[in-house]
Amino acid sequence: MSVAVFSSMLILAECILYGIGNIYLNIVLQTMPALFCYGIRSLLAFLLFLIFFGKRIFKKIKKSHIFPCLAISCTMTLSMLLGNFSLKYANPSIAGFLLSISVIFSPFFSFLILRKRNCKTIIFPIFLTVTGIYFLCGGGLDFRMGIGEISGILCSATYAMVMVLSEKYLGDIDIFTISLFQTGVGAAISLILGSFISDIRLLSGLPASDWYILIFLAVFCTFAAFYFQNFALSHISSNFASILFCTESVFTAMFGYVILGDRLNRFEICGSILILAGVIIASLRREKIDL
Repeated sequence: MSVAVFSSMLILAECILYGIGNIYLNIVLQTMPALFCYGIRSLLAFLLFLIFFGKRIFKKIKKSHIFPCLAISCTMTLSMLLGNFSLKYANPSIAGFLLSISVIFSPFFSFLILRKRNCKTIIFPIFLTVTGIYFLCGGGLDFRMGIGEISGILCSATYAMVMVLSEKYLGDIDIFTISLFQTGVGAAISLILGSFISDIRLLSGLPASDWYILIFLAVFCTFAAFYFQNFALSHISSNFASILFCTESVFTAMFGYVILGDRLNRFEICGSILILAGVIIASLRREKIDL
């Protein structure tokens, strides 16, 4: 098995974990502030990286790694927090789709940062996907774009930036080093902001089930997922990865039906089909868009 195929499988595994995690994250966000939620899961994952890979990280890190690690980590933190807000204020299935459209933004950031000229060939898939977003968010005369939907789109845009920055810098940085930075920066920013915005005493009244979910999110959707992502992005392009990440929406909708019994109406189903059509067409043109 080639490294590229293995990396692709890791992205798909990450999307499965996120698909399950999105459903349970929506549950825990009903009682826990989003900043504390991401801060705690990041802190737990940070400690896991430090415990298991601390010696390796401190041996391999260089001063030249600090800026790119901070740039990737801060952008990643912003994206994850926007994703939390989307899952809190939007239907989990709809949020899952919106969180997966980084394929729209990745080619443009790829052009701006990596100078890859691939934007023209992806215009039609972008049109299909944007139309799909319209229907997925309601469609018709009663269409509205709420804070959850806006957060989801911004999450995808910043996540695309993370993938492009990772493609640019990860070839020279150990994947455990960037993973430690991502979780550490995420924990610090989230917990500091959360202490100003929310009352930390709320955590004492949380049910045990919320803490079980946080542990699951920390171990599988942060610790394991960040390792999968960083390994994969050091071997495949950001454009190809962004297409693979679109499968997260499929898994979120699937687990939303299995776990919560969520059903999409006809407008949302139409929007989902258009989004997937855009993803498929983009993948068929992968040679032309420099995947």
